[in-house]
Amino acid sequence: LLSSFILYSDAQLARLIFHELAHQVVYASGDSTFNESFAVVIEEEGVRRWLEAEGRSAELAAFRAAQARRREFAAGVEAARERLKSIYSGSLSKEGMLELKRGEFARLRAEYGAIVPAEPNNAFLASISLYTQLVPQFERLLAESGSLETFYLRVRELAATKAEYRRFSGTQDGRTAGRTRPSG
Repeated sequence: LLSSFILYSDAQLARLIFHELAHQVVYASGDSTFNESFAVVIEEEGVRRWLEAEGRSAELAAFRAAQARRREFAAGVEAARERLKSIYSGSLSKEGMLELKRGEFARLRAEYGAIVPAEPNNAFLASISLYTQLVPQFERLLAESGSLETFYLRVRELAATKAEYRRFSGTQDGRTAGRTRPSG
């Protein structure tokens, strides 16, 4: 923990602790997106359960509102990434691509403020995706599992599979692609 964490609210500090402890529960070697998305789901579920158990309804409402803002931001970043992929796959000149990339960052910065770098930065976009890309799939798996114990077991099973089998599929009754090997 860093000294700057002393300024965190109880919910923010709990979120950080749940997130970091999640990495001790399940860790898939070499798969940061899997690990960080799992940890985000655990941090959110942990804080929600803790605030509910403590009867801290005002803090729970504030946490849910912040959670909604984080999701909106992640969706905005993901939409920008998709638009940029389209730009990069086009036949524009390097200067034309850079101009459109700057426009995407200006759009993000206008909507979300100083959290978005003023200069185009692909690492920034990738870092947001790293933490959020698989969150919806982990949330679905948690809901299907019925308990944290079963959820942890299922996620550990996934973490033990090869990375190419670990990605989730929205087409298989909400289960993971790790349960079905690709043919070929």
